[in-house]
Parts: sequence; C-alpha cells; structure tokens
Amino acid sequence: MKRQFKLNLAMIIGIVVLVLVAIGLFFFTKPNNSDSDNLPTNSYSDCVKQSGSRIIETYPEQCVTSDGKTFPNPDQVLDNSSESGKFCGGIAGISCPEGYACKLDGNYPDAGGVCVAKQDKILLKACPDEWIVDAMPGIGQPNPNDPPKEYFIYQGVRRELSEFDVDWVKSNCDVKPLYAY
Repeated sequence: MKRQFKLNLAMIIGIVVLVLVAIGLFFFTKPNNSDSDNLPTNSYSDCVKQSGSRIIETYPEQCVTSDGKTFPNPDQVLDNSSESGKFCGGIAGISCPEGYACKLDGNYPDAGGVCVAKQDKILLKACPDEWIVDAMPGIGQPNPNDPPKEYFIYQGVRRELSEFDVDWVKSNCDVKPLYAY
C-alpha cells in the first residue's frame, strides 16, 4: 500500500510538472502579434511604430515598411547651406538667421536645438484621412488673407495641400475630395 501511494504521488507530481512546463512554453514562445502590426501604414509615424520597419539614416531620415513603402520624416527639411545645423536657443536664447527656424530638442526652459531652413520643406508622402473642399458661396471678392478653400485632414488635424506631395496622394491614397456646401 505504501509503495502504491508513493507511485501515485510521484505520477501526480510528474504530471503537474509537465503541465506547468507546457504552459510556460506556450506563453514564452508565443509570437508577439501586437495590434499596431495589423494597422495600415500611411505615414512616417505609423511606419516607425510598425514592427519589421526600418529607419534609413539619411537626411531626411526615412522609414521603410516590411513591404517596401517609404515615408520621409516630415519634421526634417533639406538644406545645404552652412547655417543649417547651427546651435540655437539655450539659456542665451541664440536666434537663427533670417529664413531659418530653431528646431528645439525639447519642450522645457532653456532647451537648445539646431537651425533648419524654413523653405525647401519636404512634401509629405502620406495618406490624409480626408480631403475637404470648402464650396460655400462667399460674398464679394475673395480675400487673399483667407485660408485656402481646399485642405486635408491628417491625423485629426487640418493640414494645407501645400504641405503634401498631392500627385503622390492622388496616385497612392484612397481619398477623394469631399465638397462642403
């Protein structure tokens, strides 16, 4: 009787250990399928979040998806002059020359950064959420200071067509003008 009890106890312990090992293997060898991998990639920020994408260290830097789509970093601008890249901001409040803006490294007092050209901005090659055309009739002559009547909604924010490579958007995105009357 004692021998049979020891055998049953050993068998139960063995089964419990095998079950625990199987559970451990299931959870630790399970592939990591995050929800961000299943989302469509329409912009540089989407590309950076997607696993399998890689950043090409060019200027401007580019993100390449696993299926080969390329998205340039819209926060970087092309500039070949000697003023670009100079230190600005900081505790001394160093300004950039005319035609340049200070791109700060952070959002805190005395943050420093580098000067980047205001012109020659890279056009976004990203799919906007919506393309809005304001077709509301106006009174009198249009005011040149009024905002453009056509714009994109991109990541929930109004963005002007001039910020985008519109030809690229037309050929690569499933977005059509939506007329607002």
